[in-house]
Amino acid sequence: MQLKRNCKECDGTFEISQFQVERGRGIFCGKYCASLFKLKTYNFFRDWKRNWRGQGHPHTEKTKKFLSNLNLGSKNPNYKDGLSSYRTKNSSWKNFARTIRKRDKYTCLRCKKMGSIIHHMLPVRLGGSDELSNLITLCRTCHGYIESKVIA
Repeated sequence: MQLKRNCKECDGTFEISQFQVERGRGIFCGKYCASLFKLKTYNFFRDWKRNWRGQGHPHTEKTKKFLSNLNLGSKNPNYKDGLSSYRTKNSSWKNFARTIRKRDKYTCLRCKKMGSIIHHMLPVRLGGSDELSNLITLCRTCHGYIESKVIA
């Protein structure tokens, strides 16, 4: 089954199979647009780092426009009611995550290798919760694989 998509770089339309979309493809119409986007992103962050003075200077209009097009804030698929950073600042979450890792014996439940990432089987953005029954321990490889399936 072919799907019509818009290229993130040139806004042109192209067709891609459902099979490829499920594997995380379908953002750009081709390698040329993908490489242009990567180059622009790299150059932007290189210039930003080069111009940063460490004093928190205001962004230029060019920077503001670029940042507004990224998946920041409410545009991010992980954003939920402004609570995107509560886990990093909350020490009770760290203790809770440690409990889950101990429960799973620091082992990835998918490949049985050492795991350290806590994964929501039903993501919070899709209505999941922080209950013990919804959380498992995964390694980085398996977490990336599973997340790519959930987002697609």
